[in-house]
Amino acid sequence: MLLCIAIQCLFSLENIFSGRIIYSTNAVNRSANGVSYVYGTEASFACNSGFGLMSLENRTCTENGDKKGFFNGSNPSCKRKSPPNIYIHHLPIIYYTCAAITCGALTAVMNRRITYSVTTNNRYAHSTTATYMCDTGYNITGQYHTRTCEGDGRSPIGTWSGEAPECPRKP
Repeated sequence: MLLCIAIQCLFSLENIFSGRIIYSTNAVNRSANGVSYVYGTEASFACNSGFGLMSLENRTCTENGDKKGFFNGSNPSCKRKSPPNIYIHHLPIIYYTCAAITCGALTAVMNRRITYSVTTNNRYAHSTTATYMCDTGYNITGQYHTRTCEGDGRSPIGTWSGEAPECPRKP
């Protein structure tokens, strides 16, 4: 008689700090030792509000040649989008860090000044606003007089919204 045993990953992954795991299949076995997932189950990751995912890797339940299942790869981390609080969270075998998404300084030009709502060591936190003003004798032109540091959560490097206005001399 031939007996076939399905390959299973005999544990679920630990949640990432400030995030969660979404499995492509439901657990097939729940016990005091945890849960198990069938071969081929994919684990994808999402961050809580205010945090951004640092990579887009999924992990898959695969086998190691001994017909024992495991999730390949390693968990990504979530990084904080607001002012720079650094967190360290220890999960078995792997350490994860979370840090702020920031934007660099905008380019200053003649006849134009920029003020920022928040600054830390010449880095500007997610949601910081930059307001442009022209020197006396110059008019501000352009659609955007205020820009915001934004990030999509895929990188710790943010970008500024909109375009910089110009400050031509008044006629």
